Amino acid sequence: MTFLVDVPGPPCIAVDDPNPHRVFNALLVRSEVAYALGYGTGEAGTLAVILPDDDGRPQLRFARIPADFPADHVIELERVPDEQIPVAAHLIGHALPAWTEKEITRNGIAAWEPQQWAPEHWRDGEPVPIELAVPRELTAAHTFRRHAHAQLEAIEAGTITTPRDVPASLRGLVYRAWEAPLLNMRRRPNLIPGWSWLFRLPPAPDTNWPTEEMDPALRWLATNPEASPIAAKIATRYFGYQASVAISVLDLTTLTPAARSALEKALFQVYPDMSWLTSTLETHLQLCDFTGEFQHFRWGEDPDPQSHPILRAGDTIAFHIPRALFPISTPDYAEVTATTLLGSTYYCGFIVDIDGNLTPIPIRPDSRESVGAALTAAVWAPTAHLAPGAQHIVGNTPLAVQRLTALLQAGEPLHLDWDELATTTGPGPGPHADWQDLLTWREGDPTITP
Repeated sequence: MTFLVDVPGPPCIAVDDPNPHRVFNALLVRSEVAYALGYGTGEAGTLAVILPDDDGRPQLRFARIPADFPADHVIELERVPDEQIPVAAHLIGHALPAWTEKEITRNGIAAWEPQQWAPEHWRDGEPVPIELAVPRELTAAHTFRRHAHAQLEAIEAGTITTPRDVPASLRGLVYRAWEAPLLNMRRRPNLIPGWSWLFRLPPAPDTNWPTEEMDPALRWLATNPEASPIAAKIATRYFGYQASVAISVLDLTTLTPAARSALEKALFQVYPDMSWLTSTLETHLQLCDFTGEFQHFRWGEDPDPQSHPILRAGDTIAFHIPRALFPISTPDYAEVTATTLLGSTYYCGFIVDIDGNLTPIPIRPDSRESVGAALTAAVWAPTAHLAPGAQHIVGNTPLAVQRLTALLQAGEPLHLDWDELATTTGPGPGPHADWQDLLTWREGDPTITP
């Protein structure tokens, strides 16, 4: 955040700091701040600061700084009333600049020349705003756009081969990543006289909102080794990823012997593939202090193995949690365990069918509450999908399931025969429940009918 400060000498200078309330904590000017701005040398002055109000509108505050003050001195910043803003602007010699935190950048404020905002330089009755090519809010979108355009050029040149629907899908991602934030930023509040917007935002495009599906480009960026990892990281953070919830880490020694045996049989070693999804697993394991070469695996029953790679380091695996259960036969049992590494606990669970096949359960690894919701969803709606941005498939976990998951302790697995789990969850809303029903249905509610 940049502040405009009125001090002896130049009428306005810029003081750059990312957090205004760190500099002017509790709207007080501390002695060290006043010293840093050149006060405390025997000359009094007035400090004026532009800060955002609670509703995002700008406000002008001021403090009268004495000629001398002790080291522990603090002065309260007083707000200039709205009706006095035109007077303040007249005394300073130009309109007061207004901005939002989503707009301001160092380059933008460096381009501002206060003298050019004097009334004699106005156009159409207003100061001329600065052309803001890349607002702060769009820094990541700008980076994504550059890397995505480089990928599109390589695709058009034939140096990268993709499925036919990827280029148009990728262009749509670029458009959305850039224009969606700008759509809200252009809805600025009205300013009272004396204020003027400091920046002119990038103009609205004259093209329609893209209609292409986002998933082809997101999938290609996340799973293809030729894709830009920077573009993949930004895109999946902004839009989410349809096939993966998050990264989980599992210490295989925390499983019961039966579950570990089933899991070992479910792991199929594959040729190393350094897609962005795989590289994130490697980085995660390294941050957990694992070193050396990692083995690459996939799940045997996974219909989309590229979206759920697995890396193994000894008795520990890191994997991307699927958003839906893999298709298996009649469940035999479920098991949930917790792995603690460097102070972080990862919850993960599996269902094993009567044939010994295994599927991970869509559990958010950092949430024990997610364990109960995911186990319940596995019984009530085994084909349901944990949508990006959603916390759970089931909104109201039965009390009996909550009591079970409360017993889960790090290093002690929760092993449940399937009949036992189904009895604990109860029948739920029934097979005709949609995703909204699953989020709102409570024990005691009637079964959902067609």
